[in-house]
Amino acid sequence: MKLGLTHSELCSYVNGRLVQEVSGNVDIVIYDTRKITTTRDGVFFAFIGHRDGHEFVQKAYDKGVRCFVVSQDVDLPEDTSVIYVENTLYAFQELAKEHRNRFTIPVIAITGSLGKTTTKEWLYYLLKEDFRVGRTPKSYNSQLGVAQSLLELNEHHEIALIEADISHPYEMDRLEELISPTLGIFTGIGKHYEQNFRSKEEHLAEHLKLFAHTNFTFILTEYHSQFRRNKISAIETSIDEWKEFGIEQQNFPENRALCLKAAEFLGVDPAKLKERIAHLPVLSGRQEVFEGVNGNLIINDTYNMDLDALEQALEYQFSSKERTRKIVVLDLSHVEQVRKSEILELVSKYGPERVFRVEDNVLPPELIEMKDASILFKSSFRLILCKVCCINIVIKCF
Repeated sequence: MKLGLTHSELCSYVNGRLVQEVSGNVDIVIYDTRKITTTRDGVFFAFIGHRDGHEFVQKAYDKGVRCFVVSQDVDLPEDTSVIYVENTLYAFQELAKEHRNRFTIPVIAITGSLGKTTTKEWLYYLLKEDFRVGRTPKSYNSQLGVAQSLLELNEHHEIALIEADISHPYEMDRLEELISPTLGIFTGIGKHYEQNFRSKEEHLAEHLKLFAHTNFTFILTEYHSQFRRNKISAIETSIDEWKEFGIEQQNFPENRALCLKAAEFLGVDPAKLKERIAHLPVLSGRQEVFEGVNGNLIINDTYNMDLDALEQALEYQFSSKERTRKIVVLDLSHVEQVRKSEILELVSKYGPERVFRVEDNVLPPELIEMKDASILFKSSFRLILCKVCCINIVIKCF
């Protein structure tokens, strides 16, 4: 990221008010003092979330930051620029929007409740030999994460892949404004919907807002009628269209079909696509499958505990002929009680031999003794399963 702004230009971009000013430039954005590795031409945004960023402005100053965007009074030395705004997150998003508008490259927005990150990473893999691709880091798809992703774009990129997610009504309006996508990919909506929405239809409608102004959006054929009713121009595909590529025999075939259709549209040679689709990388935390001790097959599908992601993982596990014994391991320690009941009810429908719970970062002793089983790990955050011991060590990553 190299923004190349003066302090006064930054103030204008975020619709702020300079309450004190020194001359200087801004190239990088900082909002977590723990991650400060360089403060050269950096600006600190004091976000208010689980922790109040205003409590850390002095720490940022001590580490060398000399430009701050705040929404509360702060006491900083005179050798700093302090920009006051009403809402620091909104100001951060305004900066990201201005930065995104510098570029005329195709910006592809990806949303849906079925494999957004998988689709984004696989499409990147299909495109990266032919284009210089900027993309959302990891799963940074929230109101903050989308803005951060847009700020990573630079003059070398030829295509951008931006992932967007929602958990409440009306959130997508803001994300669509920030991303201003030229193309879209809709991964679909599963049988379930986020608890903050009244219905699956409301959840779907919120996702579709992202594509209100796209030139085209790549969709599965089953969503034809919804896109037509919403007057969104769509390019359809299906697993059957790519039969000769053999994707129906692989995991997440629908996501593979969407990636292939988008890459084909962007001009990637079909022969290259056929070769690359057969060698897509296994994504960490997205159905990472490996051999464990005692003849066990480990399916590490952690990071996301929404019901659609869980059902996808269960369908993968129970449709596979690998190991007849099916074991499910859940860490529900950060899941609300009502959601726990829904999760356990869904798992029970598949009839696993055993369901274990991870408690306090420790696996049940009975699980460690399991042999010749297919063991699925699901969690609402990343679990690192030690591949040396395979299922003897679990580390939570927040």
